[in-house]
Amino acid sequence: MFVIPTNSLTIQGVCFSKAHYRDELFLQHQIDMPCAIAQAMPKRKAEFLAGRLAARAACISHCSLSPNMQIGIGSLRAPQWPMGINGSISHCYLPSGEGIALAACGLCNKLIGIDAEVIFSRQLAAETAEQFTDETERLLIQAAQTTHDYQIALTAVFSAKESFFKAVASMVGFYFDFDAIKLTKIEAQQLSFEIVDVLSDHFHVGVCIEIDFMVIDNSFVITSLCMNRPATA
Repeated sequence: MFVIPTNSLTIQGVCFSKAHYRDELFLQHQIDMPCAIAQAMPKRKAEFLAGRLAARAACISHCSLSPNMQIGIGSLRAPQWPMGINGSISHCYLPSGEGIALAACGLCNKLIGIDAEVIFSRQLAAETAEQFTDETERLLIQAAQTTHDYQIALTAVFSAKESFFKAVASMVGFYFDFDAIKLTKIEAQQLSFEIVDVLSDHFHVGVCIEIDFMVIDNSFVITSLCMNRPATA
């Protein structure tokens, strides 16, 4: 277990290895295995278990909840947090093959999203950039190279859009694409976006969103978003 402080959240992390996974670990750690996960491949089971362990640690750290608490699967496959709590979970695999799972939580009046991504290779950046950015966004990313390498900045933008989706999707109640928000600024540890599609009465065209990011060991990027839940939601 490890802890990563960000500007707005404290993120709990768990290192895991899919090669060492076995079903008995769910019982050992007193984590319920949902039916949907029971039918999954070992890789997915390992990710789920590590993510729930990180989420449990985040909840206990935040509000001293029971160590036996469970976090199920809610709408749009988002974690089903305990009453009064909201949060986010992410996981990724490092170049070494080892996995990390991250989780953060806060009060239910907060919308929270976190994401972790291994920094894109040159080839992956070239192959995927147009799938989640437009030409204007890519020009901003290229212009930011005095602060961040292009691949790092591109990875951070992808990750930030994932964090925004995780924070907002369950509230608006439907899936939406990455082009719902548009990059407007890149700073040393923060990305600014503008909503360009109507997602709800509160998340409408023109609303600005700021998402923190950090680079860990020049290997992967973590992005995080914590904002007040709209009173009308």
